[in-house]
Amino acid sequence: MSEILPDHPQSRLHRLFDRNFLDYSAYVIREQAIPDIDDGLKPLTTLVRAGITALMQL
Repeated sequence: MSEILPDHPQSRLHRLFDRNFLDYSAYVIREQAIPDIDDGLKPLTTLVRAGITALMQL
């Protein structure tokens, strides 16, 4: 297997990934995985419920 040199594009990609992974994972947890304090539902569940309610009113 070939060794990756420090100035190799793949090495830069790995550094970029390492820097941004923690920020991205924290964003996903905050915005998608934690239920809303108002209704106790996750964001996707809230969207589905709103869609079903809108369809029932047709």
